[in-house]
Amino acid sequence: MATTKKHRGIPAGSGQYTVGCLDVMTGFSTEGSFLRLYYPSESAETMETQNKPLWLPRREYSDGYANFIKITSGIMKSVFHWMLGSYRVPAYWKGSLLSSQHKPSLPVVVFSHGLGANRTSYTSVCLEIASQGFVVAAVEHRDQSASATYYVHPSEESDVNGHDIVEKWIPYERPVPGEDEFPLRNKQVHRRAEECQKALDLLEKLNKGESVTNVVDRKCNHLQQFKGRLDLDKVAVAGHSFGAATSLQALEKDNRFKCAVALDIWMVPLEKTMAPSVKQPILFINTETFQWPANIVRMQRYIPDNVDQNERKMITLLGTVHQSQTDFALLLNSVLGKLFKSRGPLDPQVAMAINNKASLSFICKFLGVDYDSKHDDILDGKHDHVIQGTNIKLDPNYKKKSGL
Repeated sequence: MATTKKHRGIPAGSGQYTVGCLDVMTGFSTEGSFLRLYYPSESAETMETQNKPLWLPRREYSDGYANFIKITSGIMKSVFHWMLGSYRVPAYWKGSLLSSQHKPSLPVVVFSHGLGANRTSYTSVCLEIASQGFVVAAVEHRDQSASATYYVHPSEESDVNGHDIVEKWIPYERPVPGEDEFPLRNKQVHRRAEECQKALDLLEKLNKGESVTNVVDRKCNHLQQFKGRLDLDKVAVAGHSFGAATSLQALEKDNRFKCAVALDIWMVPLEKTMAPSVKQPILFINTETFQWPANIVRMQRYIPDNVDQNERKMITLLGTVHQSQTDFALLLNSVLGKLFKSRGPLDPQVAMAINNKASLSFICKFLGVDYDSKHDDILDGKHDHVIQGTNIKLDPNYKKKSGL
């Protein structure tokens, strides 16, 4: 019997809606917002290649990824870009928003990326959520935790309208070796959470029909189509690793976020005393190999016995690694995936599908959005590749001993 080789790349969303996407940047400084919007789009019979954006928007991003994993050779950076630079996203670039006749009101998810990532690093997650009828705002953080990012400002020759702009790139900032990492990361997580709030502020402006200037595409009039279409009573926040910590910090800062999905959270940036002040539902989805006792103990502070256990859940995806919840697991072949530690034993497409189904099931449940309830079994650990709680063995006295 012949076998079929699985195609590498970003899969199209499995939901009923085709997905459109576009980039939005506001302001001429790092205080503005920069994000990619994914949204349900009007369907079409074919999607031409030129209508699908590149997964790597610019060469600077592949160089940023290379710098993050300490590839310094110019030749190796070129090879790295060659490996990743041709992948395209199965979404309509600047596609028309789905007609209100098909779905009048669209719930929202704000997504925060991890260390060394950017607004496109979790395209497979964001596409799937958008295909189910959500608008997803994937924030690109300017706190120097992104692989690379930039802002624009008018050049000296620009006119009063700000035409003729120049770019200012912001590199990734490494902590000083040997120094306590918490002060830097705590400062960053607060900044990141504020950027998630700003993203939601921007969506509120779009929903009201207020004028928003997209400084990276002044001719773009696609933002007007969001007027009156967003259900801002149904907003979730989600993220991976540092982005997961950001999602919890955003819950603490802003009750407009009704729930959060924390993908393989890195708890280090958060104050140890924050848990009691977070009231919204949270789903922790951990991978099998990333977590360690201190991190799990700090997570468990958000799942106390006196809280409804349906509102605070932790599950672990077996056969997965930290990068299994990113696009890299889907883009690199098995050899490179193991070399860069982006793939675990579980097939990356299977792992991503389970991750997305669990995320959507939880988000929809607590935002009051219709969704296939059969995926609730994943949240209860009733799946071959999922367990409830953690695979990490904990000393019963560890919490007391550690002061966590």
